[in-house]
Amino acid sequence: MSARERLHLSYIGTGVHDGKPRNAASPLAELLQFLDEQHAIRTPSTVARPWLVAHPLQPFDARYYERDAGGAPAYDERLYSYDATWLVPIRDDADVARAPFIEPALPRELPPTAREVPLQRLRRFWKDPARGMLDAAGVGLDALDEEAWPDREPLESRIAPLERFDRRLLFDALAARASGLPESPPPWLAGSGRLPGGAIGAETYADVRDATMATLAAARAWLDGAERTGAREVDVDLGDGVRLSGRIDRLFRHPDGRLLLFDAKPSGEAGLREWLAFHIDWAALRLGCDDAAAAFFEYDKKQRRAATPRWLGAMLAQDAQRLRAGLRRLVELWLASGARPLLFFPRTAWAFATSTRADQRIDAARKAWLGDENEHKGERDYAPGHARLLARDLDMFDDASPAHAAFAAAVTAVADVLDPAREVLFAPSRKNAA
Repeated sequence: MSARERLHLSYIGTGVHDGKPRNAASPLAELLQFLDEQHAIRTPSTVARPWLVAHPLQPFDARYYERDAGGAPAYDERLYSYDATWLVPIRDDADVARAPFIEPALPRELPPTAREVPLQRLRRFWKDPARGMLDAAGVGLDALDEEAWPDREPLESRIAPLERFDRRLLFDALAARASGLPESPPPWLAGSGRLPGGAIGAETYADVRDATMATLAAARAWLDGAERTGAREVDVDLGDGVRLSGRIDRLFRHPDGRLLLFDAKPSGEAGLREWLAFHIDWAALRLGCDDAAAAFFEYDKKQRRAATPRWLGAMLAQDAQRLRAGLRRLVELWLASGARPLLFFPRTAWAFATSTRADQRIDAARKAWLGDENEHKGERDYAPGHARLLARDLDMFDDASPAHAAFAAAVTAVADVLDPAREVLFAPSRKNAA
């Protein structure tokens, strides 16, 4: 190269259909890696890279035009446009009322016809409430979901596919009572198309393997010789003729005869999404199968070190009466959301409920919802877009709006189920931890 002062290289680092990261070509990827190494930056990282400008996909993106009250760019000052075509002038009719996409509300009554509740459907709803509500309303976004095409080689960054196979690696090793993980991808993974090809795929697997090894060691220590057992059928009476029934897996049998419920998230932190799913299974297991059972959850703190989430203690501290009432409440919220959607988005709700100070909760939730510029994607931008569609036209972060009241009420309702003692959610004073 003959460049002396400046060298400009560009590539489309974002998928045009879903907004997810895409890999650069190998020469450019190697240059970016070289720059990170020279500045001691470990990828992924929140450290700003002065040589890297991540442009929005569209020329009309608001980040090119929005300014703060002082007239300075509201986002990265390097994002600007000479084209005024997309500049939206200030409207005099900004206060004109528009019909909301949904009517925010939080009904509390269980429909009288709902008496047999499938455990799997309840768990699936609370894993992604926005998707569950839109699916129930007949609104499908599957055409925008890249995961709908498993026969295509992934082009995302190496972080994107982690959750798709790290748990299987872990549980296969536990079932085989192995002390380690395979050095190379096992056949079921190597031929699945889930890994990128070539060196990038090898590096992806190595990263996942390293992260999962710490979780495997912690799991083996807790299980203490327990063996994997088959799924169990449960049938729980929630009162007034309402029954919750289904199958629970992720079970192990301890030598002393107790059932052990174990799960993990080797590739990241454990928030409300994981807590809800684990709580539902734990409550159903205690109430419908084995009151003497034990439970354990591990996650990776992004330091190749397994940790136990603080919420595990709050879950295990609940007695049978609270567990039964909590399951009933989760069922009520789910079924009532068919009439009036529930403004509950797990990541945003987690930020809102775990903020260290009450006066910062709205700001923390807004940041989780909108994202942090080019570093972290906000929950509203998760593909294929269920959360963004459900919350369209609603300002959940205006504390005087009905939408914020509905959002806060939904988060509080879930917190009442998961953490009635307020040890983690809406804790009065504590050090925030996952």
